[in-house]
Amino acid sequence: MPDRPRKQQLSITLDADLVKRLDAVCEATNVNRSALIETMVEKGIRERETFVQDMENPVLRSLARVMASSPKVVEGILGVLGEELDDGDRRWLKEGLSEQAARGKQRAARKKASGPASKRKGGRNEGTQPAT
Repeated sequence: MPDRPRKQQLSITLDADLVKRLDAVCEATNVNRSALIETMVEKGIRERETFVQDMENPVLRSLARVMASSPKVVEGILGVLGEELDDGDRRWLKEGLSEQAARGKQRAARKKASGPASKRKGGRNEGTQPAT
């Protein structure tokens, strides 16, 4: 019988309303809290890893900088698509995205300085799954 992956128990604190929403989704989908949280954390980390990697790509990093410096343009494009930014999105666009682009540039420079990186294809390392 193959060994099961090791699990580590964590203790976390969540907002009471978030716990109610979590429990409602668990009940509706017949999934326990641990399984749902693990699935959501896995997906969230995969998306963040992809974003971090994307910010090392000079083309995507440049687009991010343009978006961060021109939030009205982004809002205009979203308006055409029938979407809108809330205050948190605007703040992240202005501050968070700029910071992440700068960090991506630093990571890319460190990788370049430390030697040949793995072969790149389409802005992501080969074998890396895009976020779904």
